[in-house]
Amino acid sequence: MREHEIMKNIISKIILVAATVLAYGCEQKDCCQPLNEENVSMAGEWLLYERGYSPGQGYVIDEVPAEPEQKIEFYEDRRFIHSLDSLEAYKYYLILDDPDSGQKILSLYTQFTPTDDVYSLKHSYNIVFEEGSMKLYYRSCIEGCHMGFRRITTK
Repeated sequence: MREHEIMKNIISKIILVAATVLAYGCEQKDCCQPLNEENVSMAGEWLLYERGYSPGQGYVIDEVPAEPEQKIEFYEDRRFIHSLDSLEAYKYYLILDDPDSGQKILSLYTQFTPTDDVYSLKHSYNIVFEEGSMKLYYRSCIEGCHMGFRRITTK
């Protein structure tokens, strides 16, 4: 019996030490926080992995094939490059706040002539970060059409 109690005590202490180390590590870093608009930089490469749309009833999510890769790479200086056909003319971006919804908006520009007037943007998306991905929702799509990206690298 005595050996059983000693072993139980040792295991309890090991579990307590492991839990303390994990909790301390998360306090020191932001390792445990989910991606969201407040703690994510756009800078880095993002891989398109899904497209979502509503054909009028329900919501459909299609996987995007891995080949050819469709990527966007954002830079801190507001430039971006990409391999998406639908964005051929765009080379610059800006993140804006929507005063009506409180959401973040990704606004794209052919030349770096940004505006903070969210009502006159030519090409823009609502940005949502969830479960480790970034989703760009078409602002003109009433049903909630989107493109889903996963981060490949950070800058």
